[in-house]
Formats: sequence, structure tokens, C-alpha cells
Amino acid sequence: MSADIIHGRLARVELQLDHIKQALSAQRSEELVAACSALQATMLELSTLQLALDAEFRSDRDLQLRFTRVAAALASRRESLIRHAAMAEHALRALVPACQTTTYARAVGPGARLTYGSVGRQSGEFQTVLA
Repeated sequence: MSADIIHGRLARVELQLDHIKQALSAQRSEELVAACSALQATMLELSTLQLALDAEFRSDRDLQLRFTRVAAALASRRESLIRHAAMAEHALRALVPACQTTTYARAVGPGARLTYGSVGRQSGEFQTVLA
């Protein structure tokens, strides 16, 4: 297997990571979806190539550094995508309050109580404190 093939695939990954960065900064969701799906396909191709690497490529320091840079860029884009998703969820909750989900169920009925987020129901045993 030629080192040029591996470097070419890494170049495609780096290019697609740049497309994701540009789509995130410009807030263009259509381009972001397309760039992420293209990156996913390229990463699958790269993972099959990585399994077929020979010992000479594993000892190539330049190739290892390039893989490290690509991995760091992937982690950075993943974090950016998580932040973007959280901001979109927050904006959705602000615009459409009905879409909010509660963590704990509301108390229903006369004797019901909330397990968390409120004081518990008194048992009636200690209603007054005497000194």
C-alpha cells in the first residue's frame, strides 16, 4: 500500500474538518449536515486503511504526527458540535416552552408529594417543638 494513498485520505479528512469548522462558524445547518456525513464516510474508509498499515508506516513519525493532529481536530470539532447542539436546545426551550421536559414527575392528588425538589411530607409525629 502506498503512503500517498494514506496521505491523500488524511488530506480529505482535514479538508472535511475545515468544511465543518466553516459551517459551524457561519451557522449553516444544511452544509453542516452534509459535511458531517461526508466526514463519516471518509473516516470509515480511513479506518479500513489504518488496519492495513504495514510496519513501515507505523514507524513513520510524520504519519503518526499527522494522525495525532487529525485526532485532535476531530475532538475539537466534536466539542464544537456538542456546544452547538446545546445552544440550539436552549434556544428551542426559550422559544417553545411546551417542548421542555421535566426531570421529575409533578405531584398529583391531595396527598402526593415530590420526591426531589421540595420538602417531604410531614409524618405528623413531631408537629411541635417543646423546650
